Amino acid sequence: MKINAEKLLKQKNNEWLRQDLCNVISLLADRLSSVLQELEECRKNTPNSHFATTLGERIATLEAENSSLKDENERLAKELKEYEILVSCSDLDNFNPAHFQQGEHINEN
Repeated sequence: MKINAEKLLKQKNNEWLRQDLCNVISLLADRLSSVLQELEECRKNTPNSHFATTLGERIATLEAENSSLKDENERLAKELKEYEILVSCSDLDNFNPAHFQQGEHINEN
């Protein structure tokens, strides 16, 4: 009986996983479809050379934004590390070797 219950649970989990994947695929397909429609409308409304220029400008803008976000991410990661070091050092400020050697524990509460 236990084996059947485990098998049913695995089956149900697989069904949920499949459904989640289907939902994700559906959302991605919808998004891709809307992007393709937008590009098609843009292509129809502009001459070919202008379309390529506009698309190139959009790509350049996205690359610049991506670069800016990467720089910001690196800055924040560095700031976080500095903060973690500061917190570690402040924890050490409360450390008293004399109490540690005697086996005492200091309660600050």
